[in-house]
Order: sequence, then C-alpha cells, then structure tokens
Amino acid sequence: VSDIEIDKDNNIWVGTRPNSWDSSGGTIMFSSNGEDWAVKYNATDAKRVELVCAPSNENVIYAIGAAVAGGDNDIAFFIRSDDGGTNWNPIEIPLNQDNLHFTRSQADYDLILAVAPNDENILYAGGINLHKTIDGGTTWDMISVWHSYYANQLNIEYVHADQHSFAFRPNSPNTIIFGNDGGIHMTSDAGNTFEAKNTGYNITQFYSAALHPQAGNNYFLAGSQDNGTQKFQNASGIVSTVEATGGDGGYCFIDQNEPLNQITSYVFNNYYGSEDGGLNFNDLTDPYVEDNTGRFINPSDYDDNSQILYSASNSDYIKRTYGLNDAEHIFINLDSGQASHIRVSEYTDHTIFIGTGSG
Repeated sequence: VSDIEIDKDNNIWVGTRPNSWDSSGGTIMFSSNGEDWAVKYNATDAKRVELVCAPSNENVIYAIGAAVAGGDNDIAFFIRSDDGGTNWNPIEIPLNQDNLHFTRSQADYDLILAVAPNDENILYAGGINLHKTIDGGTTWDMISVWHSYYANQLNIEYVHADQHSFAFRPNSPNTIIFGNDGGIHMTSDAGNTFEAKNTGYNITQFYSAALHPQAGNNYFLAGSQDNGTQKFQNASGIVSTVEATGGDGGYCFIDQNEPLNQITSYVFNNYYGSEDGGLNFNDLTDPYVEDNTGRFINPSDYDDNSQILYSASNSDYIKRTYGLNDAEHIFINLDSGQASHIRVSEYTDHTIFIGTGSG
C-alpha cells in the first residue's frame, strides 16, 4: 500500500505499490466498510499510486501513478473521477522548466497530491517542485523551484526539493504547509509566496563527518541527506552552519596532515576538493568518465599520507583519485563485486580494506 485516503462520505480509498514479489502495484481499491473491497482502476505500467479526495465534493477523486519504466518522464497516469470512481478521465501531467514530468525520475520517492478543501478544481501536485492547477488539471503552473538559479531566472519562489506531505490550516484554504527534504515550507496565499518554517527544527540526517586534526579546533565537515555538506565552525551545542557544497552530502574528508586540503561529495562519483581550508571547492570529477558510477551515497575513504581518495565505481572496480587540483583518476579491478565499504589502513601505508557485495 502506498496511500490511504478517506472521502467525504467516510469511504476508504487505497493506492497500491508492488509487494515483495514485485506484483499488485498500480491499483486503486475502494471500500465502504473496510471489509469488502473493489478494484476501481488498474494500470499494469504503473507501480506507486497516490490519491486525494476532494473535501468539498464526495464524487471527485484524483489519482496519479509512477511508471514502472521510470526515466525522466516517469508518470504512468494522472486521472480524475467525477462520479466516485466509476469513470476516470486523464488530466494533464505537470511539467518542469525542462518540459519533463514534474517528478523527473523520482516519482517513487517524492510524489504527493493536495486538493483545496473549498474547491475540487484547485489541486497541488508535489514532486521535486510544487505545481498548481485551478481548473481541475487542464493547465498547470509551477509555483516553486528547488534551486536559487532557476528561482531567479524564472521568477518563481524557492522551496526546497522533494515534496512528501502537506496540511491545510483549518478554515483557511490558502494556508498550506508542505513537508520536504529541507524541512517545512508554508504559504499563506495559496502558493504565491513561501516561507521556510525551520527555526529550531533540528532533524537533519547526516551520513558522515570529518574532524579538523588540530586540538581544540571546532571546525568540521558533515555530509547531510539532501542538505549539502555543511561546515561547522563552532561545535558548541546546536549552531548555524555554512554550506560547503550542495545536493546530497555524502562522505567528506579533512586531510589530517594538511587540513587546508578538504573533500566533499555529492551522489555517486561526484567529489569536490578544497586547498584553502574549505573557502572554495572545485570539481574533482573525471571529465572523461561518467560521474554516475558507484552507489548513491558512495563508499569512499581518504589516505592522508598519500593524499589519495578511493571510491566505489561500477561492477568490480574502485576509483583512485589523486590530487585536489587537476586530479588524476585510475580504476582498479577488484574482480569481487561492487564495493560497499572502503577503509584505508591507519597503520600500513598503501593498504586498503574493501567490502563488496560478494564479501
């Protein structure tokens, strides 16, 4: 089950996703009593299904399904029923600034629908960004964007990426709170403007941290889930930070012999190096090799003595990166499956231990 909704008449609507045997996804189920169920819609090319029932009209239900095939255009269907699920009609799929589906390959991760409590034709769709229709899905406006560059270029409000939840303020249909990977954002004017509401909301998930070697120095780096790699410059209690590099922050390192040398990472084999103590970072990605090799949060470790970064690559290989400026890249064949953990020996030079999918 991917979603459960209750309509105005207290009926139960369920959207399904594939089970452990990779079946039964893409289905809309209905029950008036919680015991007897009927299939209202099924799409074999869909997996996760999200629903929303209009509070102002018991006959109006919206449903959207993530495509099994995935890809940048990863919505299999977007439909509306005006007769309680007997008949369904397709509506337009919102598109982003690149004319791709608003989920852009992430419909299995970020996908929500919210219908205004006072108007069944006002619908909000959240994927990577937020979109809104006031005519029941015939036309859409993108009302938020996740990157400040696009916000300035398109004159659209900034809201952190990856939408997951929503709530309307009671008796105030223009006030909506959206939950995303950046915490909480709120609009008080039905999506014309947004404001972050994260003061004191300290729930960031961190994947890794790197400490400064100097005794008493409170500077450290920490890679966080979808909130970049953060620079902590005062580690006493809960403090504000400065973003070193953006996106998902993976493994990070501070050279224990030369702490001006620092490394941060994004997903897969995207790494960034600094030689000035974290003031500036440059891209360490090999321009001749795709940067989407390895794992999403990619296993890696840094050899302080040799100044070599080791990271997982595809198949049986690991990647060796030497230098933080004009980096050199070498691939090493493990012949033992993809690396799942990498650890540089602290006691023996040029020795690394690698865990793989095969052991």
